[in-house]
This record gives sequence, structure tokens and C-alpha cells, in this order.
Amino acid sequence: MLRPCWRRLPPAWRLAPWPSPRARAGVARSAPDEATVVRRALDAEDATVLLGLAHKHAAQLGEKGLTVMLYRYVAGGMSLPASGPERAQLHGLLGHVFVLVESGKLQVPRNIANTLWSLARLHRDELSKDEKKRAEVAGAANTILFQLAKAPHQLRLFDGTFVAWAIATIFGVGLEAHHASVLESICRGTAREAEAVPNRMWNVAWSIGTIFGKDAGGVHLDALNAIAEVAARIPERLDNQSVSNISWSLGHVLGEKASRLQIEAIDVLSGEAISRFRDGSFEPRHLTALVMACARMQHRHRELFSLALDADLGSSEWDPQCIARAALAVAKVDFMCAPGQARPGPSSKRFLSAAVAVLMRRRHLVPPDMWDVAHCLAAAGIADQGFFDLAFGSASSSIGHWPASGLSRLAWAASRCCLLSPQRASLISREAGKRTFAGFGAQDLSLLTWALAAASHPDAEVYRFAFGLDWRQADPESLGQVFQAHLTCKWEFPALGLALPPPVAASGRAHFLDAARQARSSHLHEGVSKALRRLQLEHASEHTTDDGLSIDIALPASRVAVEVDGPWHFLRTYTEETGKPNGSTAFKRRLLQAAGWRVLPIPHFEWETLENERARMSFLRRHLKPLASGILTQQAKAARHGGHGPGEQRVDVQGKAWTRKKK
Repeated sequence: MLRPCWRRLPPAWRLAPWPSPRARAGVARSAPDEATVVRRALDAEDATVLLGLAHKHAAQLGEKGLTVMLYRYVAGGMSLPASGPERAQLHGLLGHVFVLVESGKLQVPRNIANTLWSLARLHRDELSKDEKKRAEVAGAANTILFQLAKAPHQLRLFDGTFVAWAIATIFGVGLEAHHASVLESICRGTAREAEAVPNRMWNVAWSIGTIFGKDAGGVHLDALNAIAEVAARIPERLDNQSVSNISWSLGHVLGEKASRLQIEAIDVLSGEAISRFRDGSFEPRHLTALVMACARMQHRHRELFSLALDADLGSSEWDPQCIARAALAVAKVDFMCAPGQARPGPSSKRFLSAAVAVLMRRRHLVPPDMWDVAHCLAAAGIADQGFFDLAFGSASSSIGHWPASGLSRLAWAASRCCLLSPQRASLISREAGKRTFAGFGAQDLSLLTWALAAASHPDAEVYRFAFGLDWRQADPESLGQVFQAHLTCKWEFPALGLALPPPVAASGRAHFLDAARQARSSHLHEGVSKALRRLQLEHASEHTTDDGLSIDIALPASRVAVEVDGPWHFLRTYTEETGKPNGSTAFKRRLLQAAGWRVLPIPHFEWETLENERARMSFLRRHLKPLASGILTQQAKAARHGGHGPGEQRVDVQGKAWTRKKK
């Protein structure tokens, strides 16, 4: 039989002569084994070399070889190629790994952990943008986790930290039973021996913060406490990423409920960070994570915040995300102060002004930076028209790329700064309806409904969907906000015919009033109450109405609500107050008026100028006179009767006299 001669074939087909059986045997004998290929892959410094090895020897690689190749590619900081042969080779490597996963041949826990982490790390930027890619990665991750859930105790803690990070990255809050069981096993191991993996325990802490947030409890909280204890004991052994991520997780999960020991752990980590930052070995992105953690705990670490306030925001090291988060932290701590706390100093005001100016000059802000700065301005009460014009201009041109949380937070911030115009409200409401509210959780809808109600621009479609949600698992703050939107529909826009179901309304009312009762009376509040007592006017401090509203000082019989407004109730520029109430304060006054109360606001900048008790009493007489007919005339008569001891007359706020009988 004649063998075909390759020289007679067309030029395009002339790839190579057919090798003889002896030659083919030689090729087979000279092919490197799996261990050799893996060793070459570990030594490869270039993505092209690594992917070339994987493509050339894929048929010879087993479970270990394929997973090590993938892990080496991802851990080496090599990104997903946009196009070209490298992308095709990477897809080929991923395809071989997926075949292993789907066939159940991925058995070794270390290889399972490496594969899961690599998938999450490689595709993390695509997961929120490409639903198809998310479903593909989640499907492969589910198969892996099903296998791990059968025997999670076989997973070493070091490998478990990678699995925890991957679960949080791929699935976020949408955990299923087998995800939760694997994560609980990892958390139990962390609680027992966190010190064994000092620079990997941040993966577990970050996962707990990302998935559970303030709802973390049980074994997850035990793991976080163990991590905090170890971090405070050996801060010098932690790398920068561990210091920043552990701090962020503590602040995100514990917030203002942090114990003294947990705050001490943050202080220790802050001290370590300050030392490294001054040495030039601690990047701004790590520093801002610590500052945000302190802000969430309402703990102002003086030296740490001074370091942030004195930073050169114009340098290239401070990217927009760092600036936005640092500004938000400063606003939370220095501007959203409770009654009686110190007001923001000049350095905080200068920092916010500089931060927003730098961000607006750069112009290239991604949506997360936009809504962080908007939140920062709302927290500080700074109605920066220029920034909100920029933010809404960006949103209108790329609104499809804004997640639900970003749209809701932008609407909330604009409404709080009294800058949510009908056009802006309509833009966000239309987009939410266009998406059929996909991605809008209870917290997002509570922010959006509150923003629309506070700006007096309710949208029937948004409210109808929000009021129909199951709010039983919502956090108290969200319930309080949607309850205020319910009151707006009831009193100001009854024609909409929309309302919360009675059980939800009752629950929202209870949470709203609980939050109001927790507020402590300020020195300013006590001064107004004292002046009213001197005027012998019956009043109730921190009064709650049957409708679910709270009033600073109420004169119930005459339906007069005295609202004592401190600095945090007013809008300001970067340097001074404007005297204009912010969106929250104006909204509360509107609701009180809609409920039939006559509102007397007492701004702190007017009350504090009154020199003595007589001037304060005169101020109150002058402002109460048009609100309650006869109140001051009868008060004068009561004064002539010498007070209200036994057998003496006393006057209520409507001027009706009564006599206390002698015993």
C-alpha cells in the first residue's frame, strides 16, 4: 500500500510529514510528566508562558496540575485577557477545570479550595455586571460546595479561609443551606485556632462582614471576636491587608454596639497602622478602611483622624475611592454628632471641602464614589449643588450601570439636602419601575420611599410595590423610614389610596417611636423646658402622639409642638450654617402639621443669643401668642394667683382654670 506523500499536497495543507511509529513513540517518551509541567508553571513569570504550558500539556494534566495552573495564574495577579489567543487559552484551561468539577473528580480539599478561590477572584468584576457569567460561576461553585458540605471537617483552616472569601464574593447574602454549613464549619475552626493563620483570618472576617453585616451572631460572631482578640495581641505579625480588612469587618458588623474590648482592638490596630503609614509602608486605601471602621463605631481615634485630615488628597496615592470613603468617615464622626457632642472643627470642614473639590476636578468618578460622596454630604448637611448636578448628570447618562442601592442612596442624600427636584425623583422612580424593582431590597426601598416622601414627590408605582413587600425581616431603621412614607400617603396624598398593611404599619410605628425614645434631651432642650415651667405652661418632653410621631416638647391641649432644633437640624456650607432646615427636619415639621399640630421651631442660633431667663421667657411668649389663643393671658392670671399650690388656681395651655383642692 502506497503511503501518501505530503509534498504532493496543496501548500496550505503542508503542516508536517506524518511521523513514523518510532518517531511517535519518541515524542511520547519525551513529553514531560505532570510534575514537570507544574514545576515549570510555578516558575513562569509571564501569563503567556503559563497559558502556553497549560494549552500544550492540558491532556497530561490531572486534578492537581489543572488546579495549580489556574491558581498560579490568578494568584500571580494576572488578569483576564480582553481578547486574543491568551483569552482563548485561559477559557480552555477553565473548560478543563469545569469538566473536573462537573464529573466529581475534584477530590482533594486543597485543590477544591484553590479552584473555588480562583474562580471567584478571576470573575469578581464580572459577577455584578454579567448575569450569564454569574450563573455559570455560581453553578460551578455550587457543585464544589455540595462536595465540601459532605465532609467540611476535612478542610484545613488555611484552605477554609480561601473558601470563605469565595463564598462571600460569589454568593454575597444569598446563601443556601450547603453554603452556610461550610461557612459555619470554617468559622468554628477560626474561633478555635485563629492564631494559626494570622494573615489569612481576614478572609473569614471580611466574609462575615459582607454576608451578615450587623445581623452576624452565634458562631460567626464568635469567630470575629476570636479574630479581634488575636489581631490585638499580635498586630506586628499582620500584613497591611489583614490590618485594614479586620478593622473594616469589626466596624461593619459591630458598629456602635462594639464593646470596650473590641474598641481596644481597633485602637491597637490603629496604632500599628499609624506607625506604618508614617514609614510609608501603609497605603491610603488601608488607612481609609480603618477610619471607616472607627466612624461606624462612633469612635474618634484622635491621632488616626488627624493623620487622615492632614493628608495630601491631590497626590496620586489618594484615588477617588479612598477620598470618598475618608470623607464619608469624617462626616459620620464629626458632622452626624448626637445632641451634646462637640461640633465639627475647622479641620474637618476644610477636609470635606478639599475632598469634594478634588473629586469634582478629576471628574472620572464611578457610581460607588458618587453615592459615597453624596452620602457624606447628606450626613454633613452640606447642600453642594455643584456636586449633586454632577452626580445626577452621571446617573442620567449611565443609569443602567447604577445598582439599586446606589440609586436609593443618591435619592436619599439629595432629599436630605433638599435637592431632590421632581425631575430627579422621576428619573430614579422610572428606572426602578423599568427594572420591575429587581435588585431593590427592603433597605433600598425604605430609603427610596422616604426620599420621595420627604421631597413631597411620591410615586404610586414605587409605593405600591414597597408597601406590598414582606417587611417582617427588615431592620428597625428601614421599618421606621417606610412608616414615614406611609404617613405621607395617609395625610398628604390620600388620593393615591396606598397604605402599609396594618400589622406592618404597627410594627413600623413601634420601631419609629423606639428610635425617638432613645434620643437623649440636649442642654438646649432642657433650657426651653425650664423656661416653659417658669411660664407655668403644662408641657410634656419627648412626647409621642397616637399617630406615631415624636415631639420634642408638646403642649397637648392646644396641639402646639415645640421643636428644639440643634446644629444637626440645619443645612450648611463648608464653612457655616445657612439657617435652612435639612430635609429630615422639614419633613418632620410637615408631618406634624398634617397631623393637626401647630409647630413652633426654636433654632439653636436664636435661642443661644438670649442672654438671660427673662429674655427666654419673652421669646417664648412672643412666638406662642399666635399659636394658642388665650394661652398667655390665662398664664398671667395664674401668676397673679401665686402659682398652683393647694387651693390655688392653675391654668392649662388653653386658658381653662382649675383649682387644686386642699387635703
